[in-house]
Amino acid sequence: MYANVNGIKIYYKIYGEGEPLLIIWGMGGEIGSFLNKLKETKKYKLITFDNRGTGRTDKPNEDYTIELMAEDANGLLNELKIQRVNVLGISMGSRIAITLASKYPDRVSNLILNVAAAKSTQNSDENSKEAYQKLKDVANNPKL
Repeated sequence: MYANVNGIKIYYKIYGEGEPLLIIWGMGGEIGSFLNKLKETKKYKLITFDNRGTGRTDKPNEDYTIELMAEDANGLLNELKIQRVNVLGISMGSRIAITLASKYPDRVSNLILNVAAAKSTQNSDENSKEAYQKLKDVANNPKL
């Protein structure tokens, strides 16, 4: 299936029923075969998609940023009319997930980071520092 988001067509699939769980893949990652084992879950509705520039999603000739990819994920949730979601970020998808959670804390129920590339704020760029601080603030005060 395709959704029109931020001027591109994003390829996505949904498996199962229950509480929504958005899976965000890493660099070059696309909807994986391991999902065949999870398709029949009764606890979660798995929402998986190919990031811009990967798989069957459009590949516009422009700079890609983590922030832009987080906006793509948010736009997909809007298109699917999903207000609140658990998010699993895999590899670079973890950075996208952190940015999504820091920018839209009311939208993310739980954040699961798998093979996340951790950076200290002393060595990160300004956008990473800001996202890390927002996430830290939300974690310390969930009512923000």
